[in-house]
Amino acid sequence: MDQNTDMNPQAPTGTDGERNGVGPAMGAGIVIILLAIGALYFWSQQDDRTQPAPAAVAGDAEAARESWQAPSGASDDAAAIEAELSATDMNAFEQSMNADAAAANSQL
Repeated sequence: MDQNTDMNPQAPTGTDGERNGVGPAMGAGIVIILLAIGALYFWSQQDDRTQPAPAAVAGDAEAARESWQAPSGASDDAAAIEAELSATDMNAFEQSMNADAAAANSQL
């Protein structure tokens, strides 16, 4: 009966006695390929998310502006902002918010 007395197992070696590096290199290559495929998939999904959202109600552009809201300008001058604030009808705003709250409470 022959017994294997080699108590020092070694990794597979190449012809020159050096360790064989093909396995780790292939593993790293597979990981890189999978990461590239995942990145391409993620990138293609990002393009779908950048499309603009549809309007809440089609053809209802005037609904975005409430009756209590003063016309807004593009100026960021303090005097222009103060003029817009003074032109805003806060009583109409409060009535609009109360009506919205009543409508929401009635639907509960």
